[in-house]
Amino acid sequence: MATQLAYLTANGLPLQLAQHLLRVGTNNLTQHILAAKPISAEKVAAFDNNLRQAWQTLLELPLTDAAWVRGSLPMKEGGVGFGMIGPRAPAAYVSAWSRTWSYVAKHMGVDTATDLLSLDPGLATELSGAAAALRPLIPRTTAIPWEHGQTQDRKIRQGTLLQQVWRSIRTTLLDQMQSVAAPARLRSCGGPGAGGFLIAPADDSTWMTDVKFKIAVTRRLGGCLRPVAQGLVPTCHHSGRNGLCGAPLDPEGTHAGICNIGGHVIARHDAINRWLQRWLCEGRTDSVPRLEQVLPEEAGRLDLVFQDAGTTVWVDVAVTSAVTTNERTLQARARSDGAAARAEESVKRSRYHSRATPFVLEADGRPGGSAKSFIRRYAQTASEEHSTSAAHAWICLSSVLQSGNADIELQAWGPGAISSGKVTYWIP
Repeated sequence: MATQLAYLTANGLPLQLAQHLLRVGTNNLTQHILAAKPISAEKVAAFDNNLRQAWQTLLELPLTDAAWVRGSLPMKEGGVGFGMIGPRAPAAYVSAWSRTWSYVAKHMGVDTATDLLSLDPGLATELSGAAAALRPLIPRTTAIPWEHGQTQDRKIRQGTLLQQVWRSIRTTLLDQMQSVAAPARLRSCGGPGAGGFLIAPADDSTWMTDVKFKIAVTRRLGGCLRPVAQGLVPTCHHSGRNGLCGAPLDPEGTHAGICNIGGHVIARHDAINRWLQRWLCEGRTDSVPRLEQVLPEEAGRLDLVFQDAGTTVWVDVAVTSAVTTNERTLQARARSDGAAARAEESVKRSRYHSRATPFVLEADGRPGGSAKSFIRRYAQTASEEHSTSAAHAWICLSSVLQSGNADIELQAWGPGAISSGKVTYWIP
């Protein structure tokens, strides 16, 4: 499947769509198999190795061991959702039996789970083996169905177990990171809608070019663009009123992601603002939202203003980076999800005396609490002829945001940096 998708991508299929199809195919195809029967550790390893090769074939990115684990996290936890079955196979099997054993027991003429396991020692061995495979991946306080031959009174869903697995894996990844900026970036990649660009958007205007999409995935895996040639320290090519920026481009890609010279940061902000206005114009407000209006008796322009249920709503859009040159602030953001967005929301509320609604996105994708509430509110009030899906909005917003991020990084390296082979995609 990956080979065919790679062929189609080379002949015009957007990579953003191709990787979405691979994810859907590999995740959905295996789910019923995993729930229906136990899969040996050898087969799990073989499948996951093949899956890793498939993703490398399609993305043409170096998936290191660390990147593979990180990318296998769900999008909400900051990953790419590669679909490895290592943790999923035992969780699917034990949870399927926790929901269905009573029907099987009734058919077999027994009353309890213990009776059923006694009747079929082979099933007992399979279930206890699956529970044992899950135990190292889940906190000790979390109950696992069929551990020590016992099941819970309530039915356990696969998703409930996997949430514990992925959070535990994410915590381990955070603890193992050497720099302070790395955990701040991983935290900034998570949250509802943060990985929306990994799902094919329905809005044609938000599709990403293949190069920008690969940069976004590289960033999500903790990497960045790096020069092919070693030795010389490259400098930022962003150009403003006073000429070139000229600041050193560090190996972690920090400066290339936050440099505000040359208007690229403003262009990213304006693209988000314009998409949000178009979305609101789909019958979601009582008046047509206007761009860049001045809030009476307040300093500065706000991004959007419209009427809703007899009230004037003022919206201030902002994109903030979890990575900062302030060491103390960076350490705080490395310890807490969404710290950058909360700080920016606080600044916006203070500046406008709580009269404006802050719509804050962290550069790596995580939305602030006010932005989540805003999308949820106006997705629900859309007219019947338009989609009311908040998920659709986050897919499009994520694509616009990540496309803007990639453009900022590309421009920092100068025209033709990738096509000329001067830089490459680096993943730790």
